[in-house]
Amino acid sequence: MRLSLVVLISAVLSTGPVYGADPVCALLDPDKHPRVTLLEARLLTQPGATWVERTAIDKVLKEQKLQALLAPQGVGDRVRFGKLLKADLLVTVRPVTGTGATALEVIVSETVGGLRLAASAVPVTGDADADVAALLAAVRAGVVRHGEKVTQVVAVPPFVSNDLEHTHDHMRGALAKLAEAEALGRKGVVVVELAEAEALAKELALAAPGTKLERPAPVYLLGEYRHQGQGNERTIALKLRAERAGKPVGKSETFTLKRDAVAAAVRKWSAGAIDAGTDGPGRQPAAPAAEAAQLAARAKTALRLGYWEEAVALAEAALLVDPTQIDLHVFVMIALGDPLRKIHWHELSSRTDGLKAFRRFLLLYRRGLEHLEAFIDAGGDPSRHTMRGTGVDQLFLSYFRGQAYYLRTELVTMHLHAPEGPALLEEARQFERALFARLLKAPQVANASQDVHLQFVAPLLHNLSAAEQYAVVERLLAGLPDAPASAEKARWYLILGFDAFDQPEQGRPAVFRTGPAYEAFKSRVLNEKFRFAAVAKDELARAEKREADSKKYRPPAPATTSARDVRLTALKLELPVLPNRPARPLLGLVAAGPNLDVAWDGMAVYVTKEKGQFERLAPSATWPSLPESVIFDGKYVWASGMDVNPKIGVTGWFLTATDPVAGKTWNLTKTDGLPAPPALTEVQWRSERPLAIAALGPGRVCVAGAAGRAWVATLTFNPATGGTAKVLHEAREAPDRLEKDQWKKTNVKFMPGSVRVLTGASADGQPVTRIVVGRSIGDTPEISARPLIIDPDRATTEVVPDLRVPSFDPRAGNRGKGPMLNGKLFFQEPTLYGEQRLMRLTVPGPVSEVVATGLPRNVWFIHPDGQRFHVIEHVFIPPPAGAQAPARWTSNWWVVEPGATRARLAASGLPHISWVGTSAHYGLVALGESDGPDRTTNFYKVEVAAPAGK
Repeated sequence: MRLSLVVLISAVLSTGPVYGADPVCALLDPDKHPRVTLLEARLLTQPGATWVERTAIDKVLKEQKLQALLAPQGVGDRVRFGKLLKADLLVTVRPVTGTGATALEVIVSETVGGLRLAASAVPVTGDADADVAALLAAVRAGVVRHGEKVTQVVAVPPFVSNDLEHTHDHMRGALAKLAEAEALGRKGVVVVELAEAEALAKELALAAPGTKLERPAPVYLLGEYRHQGQGNERTIALKLRAERAGKPVGKSETFTLKRDAVAAAVRKWSAGAIDAGTDGPGRQPAAPAAEAAQLAARAKTALRLGYWEEAVALAEAALLVDPTQIDLHVFVMIALGDPLRKIHWHELSSRTDGLKAFRRFLLLYRRGLEHLEAFIDAGGDPSRHTMRGTGVDQLFLSYFRGQAYYLRTELVTMHLHAPEGPALLEEARQFERALFARLLKAPQVANASQDVHLQFVAPLLHNLSAAEQYAVVERLLAGLPDAPASAEKARWYLILGFDAFDQPEQGRPAVFRTGPAYEAFKSRVLNEKFRFAAVAKDELARAEKREADSKKYRPPAPATTSARDVRLTALKLELPVLPNRPARPLLGLVAAGPNLDVAWDGMAVYVTKEKGQFERLAPSATWPSLPESVIFDGKYVWASGMDVNPKIGVTGWFLTATDPVAGKTWNLTKTDGLPAPPALTEVQWRSERPLAIAALGPGRVCVAGAAGRAWVATLTFNPATGGTAKVLHEAREAPDRLEKDQWKKTNVKFMPGSVRVLTGASADGQPVTRIVVGRSIGDTPEISARPLIIDPDRATTEVVPDLRVPSFDPRAGNRGKGPMLNGKLFFQEPTLYGEQRLMRLTVPGPVSEVVATGLPRNVWFIHPDGQRFHVIEHVFIPPPAGAQAPARWTSNWWVVEPGATRARLAASGLPHISWVGTSAHYGLVALGESDGPDRTTNFYKVEVAAPAGK
């Protein structure tokens, strides 16, 4: 994506060029390309510039590192090089690397501020004269820009999209280009674009600490837009404003226009804003601090909206303007965590693009480490920056490195289908180790607390064998000074040494403190001549005690009972199977009225109008598909899941409504008012989830989804008119992992899961309805326990401060977590005694209260049948030592009787149960884990006896 953010402004300094005088230029041709030799001959005959002799250039160039001169951190180098040559402009022409066709890159840089005024690539063809003419034009464009008297500097970031969907995100850059067009056509008005994200990393370097650009403050043309309405009635709402150094320029405008009128409106406003910016004394003095603060604020806004590339670009621009804002280095590292995580989990295993993704992954990771280096070198204190909302505070460095889990040999070998992977990995690890070895010597790291200091030690041990880790620990110990504080730090290092181990083979436990390498290490550190021998002896005793204590611990065995109060009667299922398609196990079953059940598997939905006879519903336009959540609203059966294209796989979510009596199915899409699903690639779909649905009444449901941004809507369906959706809530702000109480916000975007509709009555008897929406955000588990509470009548959303629903699993969908009974939500909550309790959530309020205690730890499913609750516990049965038989699962069946305050174990050692429901034909039923080569479902009719004495 090409960023049109215009923040790299050509430096028009108080000591800048004398306009009208011919600049002194130096032509740099490091590769001695024949086309550049011809270009030099043409340049020497052209008026308007004086050129430094080649011999003088070569003499000075020998003493310079060209890569540093042209690299992102070369701002200071270019200034010094220009002074040596007494040149105003540096013109560098060199072959472009990494492109398919041969091309020459022309870079024109001014030497007063060291910034690049122009950069372009000229293809090399078979016509030498045409190539030289194109090169000459590129050089002249930079020279002309240097010679113009700049009266206005304009910056146009991409417009902000306030749309719920990403469908029109392309207009962000397009509208910015419209505003830019007015500036580009004016003499003396400078607009300089940033290239794509990788070029930006080169352009806005961090290695020129202390560099400040004294230049006129730019006028920023800022815009926002949002699409409103449908079809021919659709309009675009625009908000346009201009600022300089945080103060308004000209008049702000707000429009609501049809699409064909938008371009003219933006161009007219842009022209007026530029004219307003030139009023008064002309070139206004620069305000670097104010401008940098403005850039930093916009960076944070961009990250909240999920635009990490722009956020990083803006933060790096702010650092160039004011390098003293060192906390922005931490901001960039956190912003880079999101793309690193996405590449890690969703792209590296691609057989077609895995290597390309890995290269991008390593570039982003190294980019983040360079920011860490700049932060520490500038005196930044790493202990001041911790991640919030993760249960415990986490150092930002731990978070950033946690996204680089793929920097491990076995993972690269296993998942990256390219022979280059290990070599790329080793190069990255060498850079990482060299960097952290240096950073450990920084005073704020060397003297930091144990948890902070060891975060900088960890990369030195990463992915090494035990013997290599021992060697690193000994080097660290040898480097400690003779000071009282060194004994405590030696203890930290020795803990790492005694806990080192070789990476075990898959399925085998790690083995500590064994082997020749360990014995040699132990002998050296326990030697009485070793200055930390006493510390080592003490720490070894502690390590051995920890190991002995861990062997004593055994998790409590699952409860067993001799009672057999649960009777399972196996029933034979006859599921219709499509030709050339294997049978799939059933995932669930619900009653859909008298004598009518609805069941579903991984590819279809079925109805049973007669006992034991399953009819496959006629496929909709989206099936074959992956139905994951099925509900009955009293009239229609609703199904949501992931849509499947047989040729390319999963392509997005789907939602259908089915009349189970007539057997007719309708698709609900964006034409019914639902936000459009995101366009998914082969690797992106794995991070998406289907829509969450809950019944509000016959023909009416609540739907929650995420199209990049989360939303909650009500949807009313009528077969004659289709669906009508009303969006109740939008969550468009990206998570801020440094924010402590992020869970309190309702507008932080999330992945939706379970949705439930609570009903009750107010004190005066008026009906009360509340929608409970479970939400999930990676790295912030606290949010999963803090659902949204939505009033559908008032369209208000809140997070109740004192309400936690820890087991209202946002990933559970329709799978037995958070069952409903009589308008109330039930969920389990862990206690301090290793068990769980059954809770009830009611409205008004909402208010949670204890129903019963004594639920087991590993609750898989809860199903209310009348006033009795059935609780399924999964029990893992490992194979006997030395046996070849596989491990297996069994189930324990717990019951909470009506009026009881504690759960009882009704039966143990039952077959593996995956689903419990109430059938219109059979009453209480259970679905067992499929077995056998045909993967048929074990379908049971269930009878649960009352406890003895009742």
